[in-house]
Amino acid sequence: MNPKEMKKQLQNHFCHRIELHTHSKPMSNCSSAEPAALVAKYKELGYSAVTLANHFIYNAGETAEEYVDRFLRDFYEAEAEGKRIGINVYLAAELRFTENVNDYLLFGVDKQMLIDIYNLLPEGIENFRKAYAMPDSVLVWAHPKRDRMTPIDPALVDGVESFNLHSGQFGRIGLTALMALEHDVKIITAGSDVHSTKGEGLGVSSIRVNKVPEDSFGLAKVLRDGDYVLEIGRNHIVLP
Repeated sequence: MNPKEMKKQLQNHFCHRIELHTHSKPMSNCSSAEPAALVAKYKELGYSAVTLANHFIYNAGETAEEYVDRFLRDFYEAEAEGKRIGINVYLAAELRFTENVNDYLLFGVDKQMLIDIYNLLPEGIENFRKAYAMPDSVLVWAHPKRDRMTPIDPALVDGVESFNLHSGQFGRIGLTALMALEHDVKIITAGSDVHSTKGEGLGVSSIRVNKVPEDSFGLAKVLRDGDYVLEIGRNHIVLP
């Protein structure tokens, strides 16, 4: 079988695109994308699902319940639009512990988990992983080779976002992929890290699956099982 035939077979089998990494406003103040508009844009691009992974950062001025209620407003708006137009929307969170500016994408999460995790953000990732069990979730180190990131033991995460294609950041994709190989990281992901519904970057990095998961925990299971391929530029298939 030649490469073109293999590519076609993979595209036909893994026939659904899922975006794993987007941000919306007002929850992510670095984003200009309204939640409903973001979801509608991915529907236009032919995606079957989009993941909202807003920044999840400790704020001493809010209780866990207050912060999480505010965090979820964007998701509920996005989810409602997804149901209206026919595209799945998954809840995720991009965790940042107070020890540094590293980011970690959490797939397989719900409201109560977010409340629990918020109170552990000041403890650092190593203490967090020791204190909080998440057997049905996946924690992925986002863009680990970007500027200002602090090295950690890759054993603290379940996976690595090797292909972060944020249009305005230098992700050092090759170095990230090599690090994942050298440390035998089991889960490799790709995400567009979208912050806007205009310009470059929408849907340039995703995963493709054979069956669309029902929810955030179903998405985490797909990642754990490795039942997906990566797609770059809506055309180039990459094996994780």
